[in-house]
Amino acid sequence: MASRYVYRLREESRGKAGAILFLWALVVTYGACRLIVANGRHSSAGEWAILGASLTTGVLLGYRRRLGAVWIAPVILYPIAFVPVLASNWVAHGFVGGLVRSFLELSFLWPLVAAGVVALLLVTALPLRLLVSRRRQSDVVIYGPGETPN
Repeated sequence: MASRYVYRLREESRGKAGAILFLWALVVTYGACRLIVANGRHSSAGEWAILGASLTTGVLLGYRRRLGAVWIAPVILYPIAFVPVLASNWVAHGFVGGLVRSFLELSFLWPLVAAGVVALLLVTALPLRLLVSRRRQSDVVIYGPGETPN
């Protein structure tokens, strides 16, 4: 009588994404604060910090096969960036103006920022995730009932 074996093959994610997302959130917070304090003037350091951190994080998440972390990134960013964004608005616009502007930015602008963050991280993580998955081949051969290896 042939015995039946069921093998479950799935690709496991490698490594944790928490530290990567925390460092990314710190760099994006720095970039956002630079943009706020620039007060409408061009701040290439803030823009490059946000873009570079997001692209690097997307590549790392794609390589580690952690696409689910892309959806959590804005949730991690918001509490980390709240106080620095508030302080940056105080520096740039005074106490009352900073409070009002921070309230408006964090209530209405940050959902758009979250959507942009998810889009940018997905655009960078998904192609690499697909390439890494395609490159890996399993060496496991499954024989059904009544089959024997040659």
